[in-house]
Amino acid sequence: MNFSVYERPCLLLETAELVYALVNQLPPEEFTRERPCCIPAPEASKIQAQVCQRIDPSDEELQFYFKGVPIENRVGRTSCLACALLYIHPPIEYYELDDALEFLRSNWFRDKRPYAVEGISGFSLTLMEAEQYTNLSREISKLPVPQSYQAQLIEVFSGYDWHVERVCNILRPLVGRLKPLLEPWVAAAAPRRREWERFWSTPEANEFLQNRINVSSENVEELKVTMRYFSPQLGTGDFSVDTGVMRIHIGLAVSLHDSAPEARKEMEDWEYSALRNLTRRECAEIFRALRKKPKCIQDLAQELSLNPGTVFRNVNSMYSAGLVNLELVGGRNYYRANTDRLEAVTAHLVQYLKEN
Repeated sequence: MNFSVYERPCLLLETAELVYALVNQLPPEEFTRERPCCIPAPEASKIQAQVCQRIDPSDEELQFYFKGVPIENRVGRTSCLACALLYIHPPIEYYELDDALEFLRSNWFRDKRPYAVEGISGFSLTLMEAEQYTNLSREISKLPVPQSYQAQLIEVFSGYDWHVERVCNILRPLVGRLKPLLEPWVAAAAPRRREWERFWSTPEANEFLQNRINVSSENVEELKVTMRYFSPQLGTGDFSVDTGVMRIHIGLAVSLHDSAPEARKEMEDWEYSALRNLTRRECAEIFRALRKKPKCIQDLAQELSLNPGTVFRNVNSMYSAGLVNLELVGGRNYYRANTDRLEAVTAHLVQYLKEN
């Protein structure tokens, strides 16, 4: 696996994080962290004030694109239209705004195969390859967000090129102001970048990809990594099955050891999702069927005597929770049970329930 850890950040996404925090009135402690190499809260607040000078957070257009909307049964980061547009295929390796915009345009539904909208997070929609034609409006209408927000998502993704360019034009002057302000912190984060660069050369990197990113390392031909400075406790990514290219936008505050259950006290959203999946009979049967060898949707449907559509929805849900890994076999998507993730979740559940 070839990998690159980029020295420079994606200014477009960093700026979007500052505006998201401004519009949603997040205190600086929420869009930075007191960790080594991270920007201290007072300094992050000063940078935000300088970058967002003369910006009215109550502006109607800013509210439309950046106002956070809660996701049902989720805590933490809310969804917003701007982030949904920018993070659908995050342009992490592009420092300049125009290069990032061109990447976003060219990668929106980058090939002609149909996609299903599997879910939604505080970053964007989760897309999965579909077995047959899917209707974008119908797919979005299933998401656990208010109906009014579903309509807005349909609007912006139906006119993706126009809306993503509009968001970039709103952010353009802010990106210019952020560039010199962020440079000293980029230089200060060099030790953190080198730490991650060394990490991708170790055997633990394969386990990280499988357990945290839900993709088998065997299918990753090229890995591109960029550090994120605002909301540094978070990470997102994008994997192209066709090209084998994975992009990871990982926060400076993310620890190499965060995936260990003993390092965390509280249960996380994905863990609850994994447990909910396993309480469904179809999911439990699918997991058992995928333990011995990877299988495609059609193989599972035939073996378990289930409708292919039912299998597809359940597998997508399990993939999102990290219970299955995606593998590419003969140009087709195959899935394998992630027993390590199951063991980690159950061990953490037991530990959590025993906590005084």
